[in-house]
Amino acid sequence: LAMTAAGVAAAEETKQPSAAERASSVFAKADRQLEQRLDLARQLLALERYSEAVQLLDSLLEAPEDYFLPNKRSNSSAGLKTEAQRLLGSMPRRGREFYELQYGAQARRMLADAAAAGNPKGLAEVSRRFFHTQAGYEATLLLGMHHLDNGSPLAAALTLKRLADVPWAAQRFEPGLSVAMAAAWVWAGMPEKAEEALQAVRARFPRGSFQVAGEETALAGDPTRIIGAN
Repeated sequence: LAMTAAGVAAAEETKQPSAAERASSVFAKADRQLEQRLDLARQLLALERYSEAVQLLDSLLEAPEDYFLPNKRSNSSAGLKTEAQRLLGSMPRRGREFYELQYGAQARRMLADAAAAGNPKGLAEVSRRFFHTQAGYEATLLLGMHHLDNGSPLAAALTLKRLADVPWAAQRFEPGLSVAMAAAWVWAGMPEKAEEALQAVRARFPRGSFQVAGEETALAGDPTRIIGAN
């Protein structure tokens, strides 16, 4: 018997791999030793032993390979390095200060070298390895703007959103960060996300403005003009 369209769609859906299966096709599963190091880092963070915790987490980020961590409860998965970065970002201010003290200078040197050479891969490495340092945030902004200037608006939007999602990092670059992100969303064909970005930054800076070629442009103005100006 011929299947109905709904039946075909349902059959196709059942063939789709789970998130864990998709991740496993790209990354190998983390071995027990790596999972234990991550668990130990979590315990150290809970005990506010930040100096030791960030060293452990950096050792996971330093490795060239990534691994996936299956979540048996939700049939989902996360990358080992994504989880390490999440833990670094979850630290209170004191923990972040420890991290900056230990790795900020190294990240700053890498950023200076990448910027001097005009090397986007170098910027990406600083962003990947040391995202939660001041230099890491700057590298992420520069990388997003590089994508925007080189015809990759979706990559730009996602890169800038990663920075915008960290309030204490984003505030250094606002409102320009959100305006650039909105422009990237528009050029990527997602105007609704652009409007969300502009609404959020207007709420934070109701009288805010930014400069383009020396001309002051108000955030409260016409969205198309704002994005066009950027």
